[in-house]
Amino acid sequence: MFRFVGRKLFLAVNGNRPGALCLCCRSHSTRLLGAQLRSRSLVRVSGAEAVPFLQGLVTNDLGHLESQPALFTLFLNAGGRILLDSLIYREKGSEVEPSLLLESDAALRPTLIKHLKLYRVRRKVIVEEAQLQPWVIFNPAHTE
Repeated sequence: MFRFVGRKLFLAVNGNRPGALCLCCRSHSTRLLGAQLRSRSLVRVSGAEAVPFLQGLVTNDLGHLESQPALFTLFLNAGGRILLDSLIYREKGSEVEPSLLLESDAALRPTLIKHLKLYRVRRKVIVEEAQLQPWVIFNPAHTE
């Protein structure tokens, strides 16, 4: 069980269903559920030139990450066709040397890593599998 003292949140992993969790807030009696996104994976791109490197490979402007936590974008192949879609997150605490997490379909992770390493020529970036797993947290009582 994890406790987030500032907002009085408690995290308990459901032992009956691996990859599921229940997040409860005492002050508002809100029950949130979470699920591990097994079909998604994360790739980390870090280094001094991480942002300019990725900016040349994606269809969206990475400058928007300054004002929002995540960004949807597409990676294109050399012929201009869609290779894969991705969500890009800026990792907290990585202002000195930027570090970005790229979330994509788990089956396409090798394709994404190969694509990034192909265009990494002489760039000061590190492309690696992130040792993290994406989760989604939602309110099952919210109907809209």
